[in-house]
Amino acid sequence: MELIQRLKRYREMRRLRTTVRRAPSPRSFSALAERHVAYGHLPQALDVAEEGLRHFPDSERLRQVRAFAKKKSLAGRIRRLRSELGRRPTPYVYTSLAEIHR
Repeated sequence: MELIQRLKRYREMRRLRTTVRRAPSPRSFSALAERHVAYGHLPQALDVAEEGLRHFPDSERLRQVRAFAKKKSLAGRIRRLRSELGRRPTPYVYTSLAEIHR
């Protein structure tokens, strides 16, 4: 059963990549990036969103997808820093959290 699901995912991703290549638009880039996020491929989602923003810098949806993927990929670090902030707040911890949330 898992093999069938993997094949469906592969075909869907291939279709989305083809759409981005043949007819680039903010919608096609965001659809591909969102699928990467859904499948847990956060570095690829960030890459796709960044590429889409190079082509379409005014796309609000691509900015949202990039921000979501970035935040999700940094979630573990944010959790550790917040825990450290509760135990022993230092300027380094505050600065690190501020840089992540930019």
